[in-house]
Amino acid sequence: MRYQTTDGESHSTKSSAAYHQKEIALTDHANARLEAGDTIADILRAVGKTVPDPILEKVTKDSKLAIPHWQCRDEAGYTPRRFEHGAWTVYVYGHAGSWSGGYGNTMSVLELARYAADRKSILSPNSQAQPPKVG
Repeated sequence: MRYQTTDGESHSTKSSAAYHQKEIALTDHANARLEAGDTIADILRAVGKTVPDPILEKVTKDSKLAIPHWQCRDEAGYTPRRFEHGAWTVYVYGHAGSWSGGYGNTMSVLELARYAADRKSILSPNSQAQPPKVG
């Protein structure tokens, strides 16, 4: 007998499928929180993961990261877009002057922290936390 999870993967044991399905649910929860503007650190703690660097307390979906080997311009242009289940990597995407247009890839949260610490990165607060514009 095979056990299938909601992402279409087939597992040979019920416990394997249950574990995988739990990871999918945690990732969905993490992505909802990311979309709502929570910090990467808050999200990791909420799903029982370790926060590898305090800089992640400042990183949200609105943060602009400088990733030098991805870009042609000297400015930050990549944002965390979603968590990927399994290895708990983060998909980061943006456009900072690449001749071929936008680019994205996954990276570990430790790598994300390293790029967030770059002096060119902009760790702006969540746009929803900004005071409303008057006028």
